[in-house]
Amino acid sequence: MKIYENININELQLLGKGTQGSVYKIDDKKCIKLFR
Repeated sequence: MKIYENININELQLLGKGTQGSVYKIDDKKCIKLFR
């Protein structure tokens, strides 16, 4: 698994928000979920 470092959330595309957190698109195949 590739580890992504120094990701600026403000530069990523927001895909959605929910009660647990937000999901951002990293690239064409990967997303990241930030829990509250």
